[in-house]
Amino acid sequence: MRKRHDYEKQVRSNSEELAAMGFCYDSTLYDRNWREKVLPALKTFHQVYGHCRVWSSFIVSDEPRWPAAARGLKLGVVVSDMRSKGIYADQATRNKLELKELGFVWDRSDWEWKERILPSMATFHDVFGHCRVPITFAVPSDAPWPKQAHGLKLGRVMADIRNKKTYFDQIVSSTDHLASLGFEWEIPPSKWEQRIEPLLVTFEQLHGSRDVPPDYGVPSEAPWEKSGWGIPLGKLLLKKPDQGEQSTK
Repeated sequence: MRKRHDYEKQVRSNSEELAAMGFCYDSTLYDRNWREKVLPALKTFHQVYGHCRVWSSFIVSDEPRWPAAARGLKLGVVVSDMRSKGIYADQATRNKLELKELGFVWDRSDWEWKERILPSMATFHDVFGHCRVPITFAVPSDAPWPKQAHGLKLGRVMADIRNKKTYFDQIVSSTDHLASLGFEWEIPPSKWEQRIEPLLVTFEQLHGSRDVPPDYGVPSEAPWEKSGWGIPLGKLLLKKPDQGEQSTK
């Protein structure tokens, strides 16, 4: 009926009755769900919590302030799938300005790093003169600490960065800033092979060698992979792990 427009005349004449039944004729189910459930739920979430960083377990409640059509919606799962699987991509593109106004976060790790972790590290350095954060340290809930980071277990975050290599892409992009804070970090062999070695291969294909200038940054253009754009490749070579020696020969 939707694709071939069968029974179009009958559908039009009974449009109100079909609408009451929830039948979606002139738009996709994705369009309807986005328009009647997802976007209104995101707007209400922002009104209630003051941000749009929906946690993965969040389900729209049946309280009156939430859109009736969205009650019971696993909004956290929807948002996670929007980021990782690209669902509602067309709808999100169409309403990108509204999502921007709501502060919708497409990359949660990137947001955490830029808005909470890195500012907290910078403030820690300003206050204590170094960046050796004790594992028990949590960001105080007062000035001069970043408001969005209040309560952040910064010591645990730093331990995970060193031991579990979390926020690797963000750290690579912030190499210069971290150096100014005196933060020391290493590139494990597995990350070197996965992230840095392909960049060296591309550089060699373009320039005939692996003699990367110290100030060289990966251009934001083909044939470079988009995930590598802006990476300070020259500076990262100074952090090449011993185990990765063979990969650069």
